Amino acid sequence: MTVKTYKAIDMQEALKMIKRDLGPQAVIISTRKVMEGKKAFGLLGRPMVEVTAAVDIASPQETSAQQDGARQAENGHKVLESLRCELNELRKEVERIFRSVQDPAKQLSARLEAELDEMRWWASRMVRQSASNKEGLAAIFGSSVLYRLTKHGVKETHAIQILSRVEELLGDQTSEELFLRKVEEMLLRVSKTVDPLHDTETVKPRVIAFVGPTGVGKTTTVAKLAARCTLEQGKRVALLTNDTYRIAAVEQLKTYARIMGVPLEVVLTPEEISQVIDSHSDRDVIFIDTAGRSPMDEGQVAELESLLTTDSRIKTVLLLAAPTEPIALERAARRFMPLNPVALIGTKLDEASHLGSLFSVSVQMRLPFAFFTMGQRVPEDIRVARKEDIASWVLWGLPLFYAEPQMTAASG
Repeated sequence: MTVKTYKAIDMQEALKMIKRDLGPQAVIISTRKVMEGKKAFGLLGRPMVEVTAAVDIASPQETSAQQDGARQAENGHKVLESLRCELNELRKEVERIFRSVQDPAKQLSARLEAELDEMRWWASRMVRQSASNKEGLAAIFGSSVLYRLTKHGVKETHAIQILSRVEELLGDQTSEELFLRKVEEMLLRVSKTVDPLHDTETVKPRVIAFVGPTGVGKTTTVAKLAARCTLEQGKRVALLTNDTYRIAAVEQLKTYARIMGVPLEVVLTPEEISQVIDSHSDRDVIFIDTAGRSPMDEGQVAELESLLTTDSRIKTVLLLAAPTEPIALERAARRFMPLNPVALIGTKLDEASHLGSLFSVSVQMRLPFAFFTMGQRVPEDIRVARKEDIASWVLWGLPLFYAEPQMTAASG
């Protein structure tokens, strides 16, 4: 097997390089964005895509011929492509500067509109507060934090319940700093977490199926957890999948399995799943990757339910993407609840603006968080869910999960 890393200006160009170098059978292992050096006139570094791919080599002669051809083609375009990238970056920077100089009124209008939205919210809140005859510092601070929480995606009913408990606890003898600290403490108490991989049960193997809508990152999450178990904890792992719907889905997981040195089985029926679990009874953990199901298609979810609920050894974990709209998140969670998930994994935090919507789903469905993912790197971009993180992220917002690119700009 050959594993190589490529850098290109965009994903399309990276795929061309991989196809020229490794051939059409190559499988993508991971992708990430990087900044490549400084450019002319001290402007921004060039954003690049870094892609890691792998392929099984049929023969040294065939691979050598492919690589020679790829190198010749790549050398022929390298100088031209470099100049093209330079010109594109310069053009984008000039356009950005031009817009910032020529369109200040538009930016000011956007800021004013945001402030007007906040003023409208405060006006409606003051009317409701006046109608309920609530006065005092606690009520004032509560209104301010309610606005913050709802802007961070928390369902208003959940936010009001939390703040009401804080107001009752503190009364009017409070300050803004104390009120915020008590809100964070209350969020800490409300947050629930669990580690489905923790060795509290004596029955082995532990079998965990990963379910969720399409595109939430189930396969990558399976690979991350399998790598953590094998490389960091020394556990014996087996992988199962029924995802034969996506093109090359099995091949992608097969590549991960081969790199980690763990077995991979394809299962399509409840009988096959039970038989394969029995055949891997010497393993500590068995992870089952499932095909993504649309929450709008009740039949697909019912099919998955019949596949996973016939064997009592299988525990399901639900994956939901943090950038998803709140209504879609709640709909997806409700649709997958018949599978009796024991935990929730929040994915794509690096692409989200807040965690509040996922937090409300966790509270409403009584699903504890197990893990959070924040990138494509295997196995780095995953962390165990901690109550302290959840409370902080819900109240103060999500942190940056990636390093900001170094920028050079002229002042004046």
